[in-house]
Parts: sequence; C-alpha cells; structure tokens
Amino acid sequence: MNSLVPDVRSLDALMRRVHVQALNPVLGQAVVQHEDRRFYQHGGIDLTGLLRAGWSSASGGPLEGGSTLTQQLVKNTLLADQHGARTLKRKLQEAWLAQQVERRYSKTDILKAYLATAYWGAANGQQLTGSAQAARGYFRVSQSRLDLAQSAYLAVLLPSPARAGQTHFLRPLIRLLLSQMVTDGRASRRAADQAWQDILRRGALPS
Repeated sequence: MNSLVPDVRSLDALMRRVHVQALNPVLGQAVVQHEDRRFYQHGGIDLTGLLRAGWSSASGGPLEGGSTLTQQLVKNTLLADQHGARTLKRKLQEAWLAQQVERRYSKTDILKAYLATAYWGAANGQQLTGSAQAARGYFRVSQSRLDLAQSAYLAVLLPSPARAGQTHFLRPLIRLLLSQMVTDGRASRRAADQAWQDILRRGALPS
C-alpha cells in the first residue's frame, strides 16, 4: 500500500480512551451478533464478503459485501474522508487497514472503538454518534444500563439508522436477532423471551 493510505497508529488516541471505558456486554453481544457473527474468529476481513464485492464490481454491478466490524471501524475513522466512495480500491484499502488494526489492538478495544464511533441516526434533533449518545438519545439512560431489548433495538438500527421508530420494519429484525443470539449462545432463552416481551409491551421501543 502507498503512502496515501492512513497510518493505523492514528487510532492510538481513540484506543487509549476506550481501553479504560467499560463495555456493556449485552450491547456488545447484540451488535456482534447482528453486524459480524464471526468477529472473534476472523483477522479483520471476511474473505467471502470481499470476494463477493470484487465479483460484483467486475460484473458491473453495485459494490457490496458484508464488512466486518473492524472494516466498519476503519471506514468510520481512517477512511472517513472517503465515506461516500464505493470503489473496489477503497474496499481493498479498508480490508488491508482492518488487518493492521487487528494486529495492533485487542478485539475488546476494537469493539469498544466501533461502538464509540458508529452512527445511530438522530433523536430529538440531535445526531447520535457512539453508543453513549444513542443510549441517551433513544432511551435516556447511560449505555451501561442498556438492557437486552434496548441493545437489540440499537443493533438492528446500525445498517439503517433512518429506520428509527419504524416498528413494522424493526420488530421482525429484533425478533430474528434475539433468536440468533440464543442459537449462538450469546443470550439465554429466558433473557431473549423477556426482551421480546419488553419489545411487545413497549411498542418496539423507544418510549
């Protein structure tokens, strides 16, 4: 990669900041389940997704392919000035940088950094970047107090933050996510059932 590619060391300040912050494990598990189920197994890239993106581009179609959480962190930070670009070159840069990030930082800090920089839409006229703002903006609680129902809601919002409040769209996604969390051992059946009842009782959240 040439000198125009950002240096991953520019993430050091962010990583030092999130390293000392507590991770809400419920939110972390919900986001990993929805956005990157193999987060703890891969080295920063999903080869299947990358090959799919390359094939789509070569075929003249839209550039698409599931980005890992690490790639999304790279896109939100190191490549933020290219956020609108959907080129194969940018995708390859993203993949290369994601591998460097994985070599330099722990999985826990990568997840916390992702949560701190992800965009969660807007609430009450405020743009919400990071899980702390999202927790306050949607639920008026600190992120440490987010329960499973609230965490599932935030997780399914990530791909489409503008869908906030669209109950008919979000409810089936939340139900599927809770089911997958049980299947993959990220939540107990009892906890998932309770979260689903909370979703139904509270009108698919937020209040």
